[in-house]
Amino acid sequence: MHHRALRFSVVLSIVSVVTVTALGALAFPSFAFAQPRGNVQGNGIHGVRIEVHGTLGYYQALGAGMRVDIPLLPDGFTDKLDDEFALSVGGDFTALRWRDRAYDGARPGYGRGWGQWYGDWSIWTVATANWNLYLGDKISVFPELGFTVSIHDCWDRNGRDDVCVTAAPVGGVGFRYHFAPPRVAFVARVNWPVGLQVGLTF
Repeated sequence: MHHRALRFSVVLSIVSVVTVTALGALAFPSFAFAQPRGNVQGNGIHGVRIEVHGTLGYYQALGAGMRVDIPLLPDGFTDKLDDEFALSVGGDFTALRWRDRAYDGARPGYGRGWGQWYGDWSIWTVATANWNLYLGDKISVFPELGFTVSIHDCWDRNGRDDVCVTAAPVGGVGFRYHFAPPRVAFVARVNWPVGLQVGLTF
């Protein structure tokens, strides 16, 4: 049952990423190509960002984290778009403790509670490459691709608590609503394997 839930969660996350990316691709041409390259200096929303966010992980794990975005190519890849290529580094802490009574006694370790990777807590270190696309001076969207190294609670073969280290690829999409100068914005991101992050950038 747990493995089936994990497979369903992975499939759901992939479908979410593909769906949001497809919707963004459909909406993108009417906005992005209307923005001149000169807008890069004028809108004031490019540059280094500090992000703080709350995290909703898979299996209802809750937590918080932060990111720092550092532009690597401030002018992006093409003069036809108002874009920027950035390195995003940071981390998250997610935790959850509850008893799944349906599994108590069924297998050693099950019923102990699980958040991410079937553990009660996880510490995520994340590094991704983000392609920021600016749709005017209020909206920016971005795909991200990178990797995470997670230190997390786990169980050994005898069902006893242990600490594990897991490396995994990261893929996701997000958007920002820039509502206050110079770069204060609401940000929302969904990725795998960390989950959904909602917060503010400065």
